[in-house]
Amino acid sequence: MFVRVFLAHQIHALSQCYSVTVVVNLGEREAQDMLDCLPKNVKVCSLPIEREIHLLADFRALWLLFYFFFSNKFDLIHSFTPKAGLLSVLAGWMARVSVRLHTFTGQVWAGKSGWVRAVLRGMDRLIVAFSTTVLVDSPSQKDFLVSQ
Repeated sequence: MFVRVFLAHQIHALSQCYSVTVVVNLGEREAQDMLDCLPKNVKVCSLPIEREIHLLADFRALWLLFYFFFSNKFDLIHSFTPKAGLLSVLAGWMARVSVRLHTFTGQVWAGKSGWVRAVLRGMDRLIVAFSTTVLVDSPSQKDFLVSQ
């Protein structure tokens, strides 16, 4: 949904000048729907990246992303969601992808408290540490992230 609703126009524009690959966690039917909304020259790769924290599944996803990035020799990766962002920038760093861009679209931890907030906030800090560039979707979000 995120790709279809928020990124389709950007992907269309980028695919005019660049080779674009979209990595998502999709079933076979969803992958076909995704292909229908993107230009024919855009590659779609489905990898099992779960939304919730599951250490074994997350390490597997990290390994699969690393292998995918390393074997395809990408010049740039761009991530958006918190979990995919963390795994992508770590895998991109391990695979020596020279530009690792992440866009913050909201902080999951902002409404949490205690150790859950600390862990999720720490994940965002890791995203920043392993990214070469970070973007935000609003000035107020930038101010919030800088203050935190």
